Amino acid sequence: MTVSEYIQDRRIRLAGELLKKGDATISMVANTVGYGNYSYFTEQFKKHFGVTPREYQKNAKE
Repeated sequence: MTVSEYIQDRRIRLAGELLKKGDATISMVANTVGYGNYSYFTEQFKKHFGVTPREYQKNAKE
């Protein structure tokens, strides 16, 4: 794993933790972890978790 891949992994994992809490919008979470582009954030999140951020947040609430 390269340094860049490690940083990306940490950012996406942090986003997952923040989405589980449910008090922030997805765009706020994306910005918090350093993704200015919502579409790119969604793409990277889905690659890592296999679901979109919205689906992930919904499943975490259930």
